[in-house]
Amino acid sequence: MDITVKPFTVNDAQGDLCAVFLLEGGPADMHPLVQQAVESKDMTGSFGTSLLMPAYRSFAAKRLLIVGLGKPQELTIERVRKAAATVIVKAKELKLKALTLVMPDVSLDDLPLVTAMAEGAILSDYAYSKHTDQQHEKQQHVQTVHIAVGERDAKQLQTLVSRTTSICEGVRLVRDLVNEGSDLVNTLHIEKICGEIAAKHGLAITVLDEKDVVEEGLNLLHAVGRSGSTPPRLIILEYKGNPGSGERVALVGKTITFDTGGVNLKPTGHVETMHQDMAGGATVLGVLDVACTLKIPVNIIAVVAAAENGLGPGAYKPGEIFTSYAGKTVEVKSTDAEGRLVLADAIAYTIKHHAPTALVDVATLTGAALVALGTHVIPVIGNNTILSSKLFDAGQRTYERIWLMPLYDEYKDEIKSDVADMKNLGDQRNAGTIAGAAFINAFVGTTPWAHLDIAGVAFLEKGRGYTPQGATGSGVRLLIDLLSHWENGLTAEETKG
Repeated sequence: MDITVKPFTVNDAQGDLCAVFLLEGGPADMHPLVQQAVESKDMTGSFGTSLLMPAYRSFAAKRLLIVGLGKPQELTIERVRKAAATVIVKAKELKLKALTLVMPDVSLDDLPLVTAMAEGAILSDYAYSKHTDQQHEKQQHVQTVHIAVGERDAKQLQTLVSRTTSICEGVRLVRDLVNEGSDLVNTLHIEKICGEIAAKHGLAITVLDEKDVVEEGLNLLHAVGRSGSTPPRLIILEYKGNPGSGERVALVGKTITFDTGGVNLKPTGHVETMHQDMAGGATVLGVLDVACTLKIPVNIIAVVAAAENGLGPGAYKPGEIFTSYAGKTVEVKSTDAEGRLVLADAIAYTIKHHAPTALVDVATLTGAALVALGTHVIPVIGNNTILSSKLFDAGQRTYERIWLMPLYDEYKDEIKSDVADMKNLGDQRNAGTIAGAAFINAFVGTTPWAHLDIAGVAFLEKGRGYTPQGATGSGVRLLIDLLSHWENGLTAEETKG
């Protein structure tokens, strides 16, 4: 989709469709066609409604679509995103290729307003149809969108739209990777994608293959991946966005290319979509690609811990005890609690060899995250209030919202083992998301850290708004916003947590 900002008015709108946005009790100077629809009560402007009309009376576009924004006092940036998505969905239904969105005169700042319109348009124009009769190139997509901004600064807003487009391309990369089956997106394919991103942006890349994983003592990662159809990998990419700074933000992604549950086999009804268990690693790669494209001035260490939790003669088993990379011994209580194992080794290795000043891990870790907060909010657990606060603010700006959950000592006690230093599952089903984070926390040490459990938001059974069915790419916009607002990072005083 090509999005351009134009100093158009409503009457200048080009293409197959012109979309205007209407608040309830809209302004007195509405276009005559819109005024007519309001006076006839065909359109009230209530949120979620739309009205398609033939365009005439000086309109250059062939059709007019009026989209409701709701009451002025209830207007939010998120409503603008969803309203823009409504336009794209309607245009695709009508098989239209070119349209104009008229930027509304509302009580929102221009910069977030045009960003939301671009996000809603691009992110809603997605369909994973690679394996259907309609191939990607044949799939109906909107090709051209003009955003008509009237007398606003079109040049400044175009720069912002170009930036937004790059971010949304990162989201689409994640969606494509997560939607694809594990026969293609296996650990070796993940290695290939990492190599392509490194080559594209001139990044340093380190790949630990199965032999290296064993020799380095990454025994938890190896245990999980040793029975997979392709061998485990630990891949590290380094982006020096601010070479003069000592700040280094590590992003560590759980990348289980398929999760059978291991010997603790996942049942029917749960196992079918487990190709999406690599969404954490895909998110890290999407964020890295965007950060490099936008030249965000932050040093990033992107870490992908890739394995297939398979079944076979070599599969690891409940009751086994492994020595982690950090030297802690771990009793396996469930082979279906594998994500925290690969993250533990990856995080310990990253801290030892790269000494990040802050670390964020991203993982589809627990079904309990879905039980706790549903599909709308990401539970976050960490050891640093400033980092958590930065994530919360980023979530509010992007509407990829987070909610901070506690990590009291009582939760840490629940992962103590009678036969090893710790076990990979708590004593009860209660507080499963916190128990998973408590395990990871044991390998973090004093490094400022936040854990994003995206299990509830990474993959949807039913699409909504600008988010399709299947992979969502959730987390990319959140983390890019975090990095873009990093400023001076975490000061020595702040990192006391």
